[in-house]
Amino acid sequence: MARHDHRLHELDQALVALNEGAMLLSEFDGFVAGLLVCPDLIPPSEWLPLVWGEEEEQEEPPFSSPAHDDAIIALMMAHYT
Repeated sequence: MARHDHRLHELDQALVALNEGAMLLSEFDGFVAGLLVCPDLIPPSEWLPLVWGEEEEQEEPPFSSPAHDDAIIALMMAHYT
């Protein structure tokens, strides 16, 4: 359980640090719940930009480096699954 709490804390901190338009953890949690109950699978490439505050898809997420990109997306996908 402590590992799960640590990942949630990491995800919360990462979302807060992104930008003003990024979702907070509570918003992301509700957003993920909506994605999971949707009868059609929505690919992450369509919804991830909304999480970090982009209205439209963009090629690169707004992270400081590819390693940071991978770490944050891994946290988001772990919460999603």
